[in-house]
Amino acid sequence: MVSVQNGSAPPVTGQTLPFHGHLCACVTVRRLHSSGARALATGKPPVSSTSAPDMDGGAAKAPTTLEETLELITKRVDEVVPEQVVPQLRARGYALVDGFLGDAFTLALRHEAEQLYERGEMEISKSTRFCPENNSVVIYDKRNVFSTQMLGGDAYYSSPRLHEYVVGMVTAMYPWLAQAFPEASLSPQMASNKLAVCIGDGSSYDKHYDNSGEDDLRKLTVILYLNPVWRPELGGEFRIFSCAKEGNGFTHTDIAPIADRLLVFWSDRCVHSVSVAAG
Repeated sequence: MVSVQNGSAPPVTGQTLPFHGHLCACVTVRRLHSSGARALATGKPPVSSTSAPDMDGGAAKAPTTLEETLELITKRVDEVVPEQVVPQLRARGYALVDGFLGDAFTLALRHEAEQLYERGEMEISKSTRFCPENNSVVIYDKRNVFSTQMLGGDAYYSSPRLHEYVVGMVTAMYPWLAQAFPEASLSPQMASNKLAVCIGDGSSYDKHYDNSGEDDLRKLTVILYLNPVWRPELGGEFRIFSCAKEGNGFTHTDIAPIADRLLVFWSDRCVHSVSVAAG
């Protein structure tokens, strides 16, 4: 999932990520602003990376260089964004694309994510919520949710495909979206990212906007799910709330976090939550 909250708790060590742990890689594109831009430096690409196992236990062929990764992402973005993402965003404020990058690349991304978690390079994810008792916004730890960011530099070599995914998505999607939605004033220089994992046992996201208002510049959120064996009983569905009322409440749509599903939505318009994930 791509969003921007950094955890500050000590990293988890000595734990193995459950295979059903919900993983998503997220990129948030922000409005153009005169300050605060940070470029993601990729550094020199390695010759290859460890291939991830496929669902049958064999070796899966996935991009192994920067050039191959960017070529794949650009090709798929050019195929699906103008024909699927843009019309869906216009019609309902969010878009879904299944089978976005293929099983091999999705599993390669998950493999890198699992290694980051197992090395203790993810931190407790944090969020904010309004506290009516003291009339202020408070920061809190998300239960059993861990996250990290792809920041480039030397970190690139431990997760090259994840870094390339972030760079490739921002670079390829921006021209299409800027042309379709000029009023959004999107900026590729203001993109941020987050890799998140919900490890179950009550992990969830409270109802919220990704853009919290005031000086928050987040405008568009792009999520890629990395869960090849997700089942309904595992929970962790993404719930988008509608402005239309039904009975005593608002209508909503639940989206399963299945592998290689791309979810795109407006950060400042779509109220959403993530249901409790089972352990």
